[in-house]
Amino acid sequence: MDTQILYMGLLLFAGSGIFIGIMSLLKRKLFVDIWLIYVITAFTTSSVIVPAYFQGVVLLLSLLFFTGRTTYEMATILKLGRQKFVCMLFMMVIITVLYFHMYQIAVAAFVLYVMYCLIHLLWDDTLQSIHCLIVAVYPGIFLSYFTLLVCGENGFYYIVFLYAIVEVNDATSYLCGKFFGRHKLWPAVSPNKTYEGIICGGIAAFCVGLSIGFVVPEFAFWEQVILVFMIVLLSPCGDLVASKIKRICDVKDFSTLIPTQGGALDMIDSLIFTAPVFYYFLIFTS
Repeated sequence: MDTQILYMGLLLFAGSGIFIGIMSLLKRKLFVDIWLIYVITAFTTSSVIVPAYFQGVVLLLSLLFFTGRTTYEMATILKLGRQKFVCMLFMMVIITVLYFHMYQIAVAAFVLYVMYCLIHLLWDDTLQSIHCLIVAVYPGIFLSYFTLLVCGENGFYYIVFLYAIVEVNDATSYLCGKFFGRHKLWPAVSPNKTYEGIICGGIAAFCVGLSIGFVVPEFAFWEQVILVFMIVLLSPCGDLVASKIKRICDVKDFSTLIPTQGGALDMIDSLIFTAPVFYYFLIFTS
């Protein structure tokens, strides 16, 4: 199966490269930007898929990096000051114990963190304590479900399945929106998203999801259809929620870590938004 996944990945990147090449020739002014995004997407995809494949220490370090970095980015735009390091420490501890399947300790650590935020509220007249709780939920809890998925049995195949659908949805929506988009979806939240892009991205992601169903053979075909549909439906929601948070905080991106993409949270906003749904679907159907 690993060989099939490798061939599938190469086919997707080759096919998307050909598509981008044709499209960029039609709009030459976007040529450099689109190819830069293509190269960076290949790198960011590897940063998610490769640790999931090797598991072990590589996966743990990757999870800690994404947890620490996304928590830092979210805490920074919420202007938490020194509290951001407390948030990072708690979230990284929670992810670590989840990695080792110590679920009761993870719950205890989360409760202690909430208690810390509420006690801090006693002498803090600002909204910092509430913002600390927000960081615990997003990206904290959402990343926890991603961790539960990737660290479970067949975790690598689940992440490949989920990431392929989400990434194809995001990339196709962006490209088709750039080339064919005419009608804005929600300008006040995400000015670049269009109905044309969302529809094209959804169709492409749905087709890809069903075509790679062999990586999740434990699901019947009708279950795969339902799961892919839910992921395709929620993937743009994850991006829109992240965009709304950035608009409220008056920032363009969560950070400037990744050229053309923004921060680590910009990179995985749709991925971690769909992870809880995938996890509970797996629980209910098993």
